[in-house]
Amino acid sequence: MRKTSVRYALRKGSCFLSLLFTLLLLSQGIRAQEPDLAPATAEDLSSILSLPYVPPQESSPVEGFAVYGGEWRVDSDGVLSAPGSEGARLTYDDPKWSKATEGVVEVELRFPSSASGFSGVCFKITDSQVGADAFNGYEIGFNPAEKLINLGAHRHNYQQLNRYAYDVPVGRFFKLTIRFDASGFDFSIDGEKAGEYREPNPQPNDPLRVGTFAPRIWQNAVEYRALRVKLGDAPFQNVPFLPAQSTDLETPETMSVDDLPPILYVARSMRERPYSVGNELWQSLPKERGAAIRLVDPNAPEEGVKTIFSDPDGAIFDMNLSYDARTIYFSYRPKNPNTGIFGRSTSTVPNSPNSPKARSSTSPPSNSPTAASSSFRIDGSDAPFVSRGPRRTFSR
Repeated sequence: MRKTSVRYALRKGSCFLSLLFTLLLLSQGIRAQEPDLAPATAEDLSSILSLPYVPPQESSPVEGFAVYGGEWRVDSDGVLSAPGSEGARLTYDDPKWSKATEGVVEVELRFPSSASGFSGVCFKITDSQVGADAFNGYEIGFNPAEKLINLGAHRHNYQQLNRYAYDVPVGRFFKLTIRFDASGFDFSIDGEKAGEYREPNPQPNDPLRVGTFAPRIWQNAVEYRALRVKLGDAPFQNVPFLPAQSTDLETPETMSVDDLPPILYVARSMRERPYSVGNELWQSLPKERGAAIRLVDPNAPEEGVKTIFSDPDGAIFDMNLSYDARTIYFSYRPKNPNTGIFGRSTSTVPNSPNSPKARSSTSPPSNSPTAASSSFRIDGSDAPFVSRGPRRTFSR
């Protein structure tokens, strides 16, 4: 019998230690994941509710091009521009160019300042992804600050091919013409040949043998216009920079605020964790005292947020509306839960110009420390109103 008692005590102690260890792990996990959130604050409703409905933007802001990073814009004159970034590209998305082996790309560029960088044009591009070197293709970049032209190759990496000293124009457009074939390319600026590159040992499986082209940004801002291209012996084709087709839709009826009723909500801080696993959340007090019941009318945002009830030292745990939408029930705990809440007060619910009166009534505390059950009556009656809502115990 004694052995059995000892065995039972050991088993019970082991279970207790296992449970304690599990609870410690859970509490650490909860603590690690708990966000550090500040209490919500009222905002300017007029600025929020008056905002127009804006549908999601197309994946590319320019018609006929695929975007790979950057903030590309097209102005009313058809000039494409982008601020400095780390390798953003706007790749021409014509399927005929995906396997282009021979062709010409001609475009005018303008650098608004002599900032450092190597923005320009990439061509013979395949396998594009977002990233500075996440593609296959050649690069011609211009650096007005250092007066350089850079030639590079990308095979999902970067290889510098050559650099030329060149006084890059600033503040005016100049024409860049690139002629390429399977073995390499040459380029000219304003009609004069400026450089070339040929692969020393061309390989049939080299990804740089074919591909399309793209304006590319590397650190310095640049503008593009007057794009012309040709494939093989075909004539030149103008490719205008056009904003992508708008997909603006009329605001759906479901997003209209015209028929929305006033909205009630509880303003309070985040709650603390319950004392043990399995306890309901309402058994915890907010981290900071102070709570209010507030009202918003979507049809009158200029009126702002109206406060119906507030207590800088109390805590509101939940709120419900009666079936007839005339009475607000809420569980409330004052600063000193042993004193309860006594008395009645009358105030006006500011939810419309013809607002009815609201009666607030609270009940004395029960024998145990409780959160009093309080309510407001939203009707036109001046008669006394006594809350018969349920009481709940919030032990600390």
